[in-house]
Amino acid sequence: MGRERELATLDALLAQTVAEETATAVVITGPAGIGKTRLASEFLARTRARFGPDGVTVWLVRGDPVG
Repeated sequence: MGRERELATLDALLAQTVAEETATAVVITGPAGIGKTRLASEFLARTRARFGPDGVTVWLVRGDPVG
């Protein structure tokens, strides 16, 4: 996908979160069309493959620039 560095960063944060048994928030920002949604989707797919569909709890939030 060309996002291996970003995915590796997210994987490292997840590993730290699991090891420390704490919650972690990650904010992905950038201009429209840069691939934020694709990055999140790829990370979630990897995470679900690694831990199973019930292995982690993920909350997704989307901002509205007008609201």
